[in-house]
Amino acid sequence: MPTMTLTPEEERENLERSIALANDYSAELYDGEGAPKTLVFDPETPVQFRRMLRALLEWDKSGSRNIQDLRLSREDRADLRKYTQQISMGVSPNGSYYVRDFPSPRWNEALHQFVRLLNNRQRAYLDGPCVNRKRHEGRDHWYLKKTKRWTEFCSKYCAGDATQANRRGKNYQKKIEKAAAAIRNYPTRPPRFRALTWQEYVIEDSRPARGKKPSISKKFLTMAVKSGRLIPPKVSTGAGFERV
Repeated sequence: MPTMTLTPEEERENLERSIALANDYSAELYDGEGAPKTLVFDPETPVQFRRMLRALLEWDKSGSRNIQDLRLSREDRADLRKYTQQISMGVSPNGSYYVRDFPSPRWNEALHQFVRLLNNRQRAYLDGPCVNRKRHEGRDHWYLKKTKRWTEFCSKYCAGDATQANRRGKNYQKKIEKAAAAIRNYPTRPPRFRALTWQEYVIEDSRPARGKKPSISKKFLTMAVKSGRLIPPKVSTGAGFERV
């Protein structure tokens, strides 16, 4: 993984752009027929960045300094490798060195900001997502703080009902883990479930008993994928595997 030294201004800019990217849900307004004015990035860009950002902060909190312990998905790690291979260093006419970390044509804002975040000495000022998802319309909310101390809430306002927020957070995580397990089992699901999409299968798998209401909804799965917490399964297409 290449290393670079950012100026204080570049570090601050990187933190601000990372927060803007992580909290961009404008793609939810995309109807597939025309990009609305509020669509800031390609729909997949914020999703990929949220996945990578979560892995990075979990790595930071683990105390590990071994980059191999950074738990990125296989696809994200492959994208990151291809991207960093194009980063180059040069010499300006005045004799100063520079790093060109915006390769083209493989420009990707998620990878660009992530590589810079890896080398940002002020990264500890970025935290999230806020445990109180209810205060943020059920979305993951990332934030900047005034100290490097790890926090669970983005503000005193969100921390006001900490007990209930933590309970909701634990229940949410249990549903995420249950859905992730069902996604892993989707490619080898029983024959009676062959006609189901992966969302239908996960929902059916969450049903506690026949005739009972499922504990997971399609809306929950959609939001979990957009937040980067879940990755759709791969299925065989005859010519290989692709996400569904």
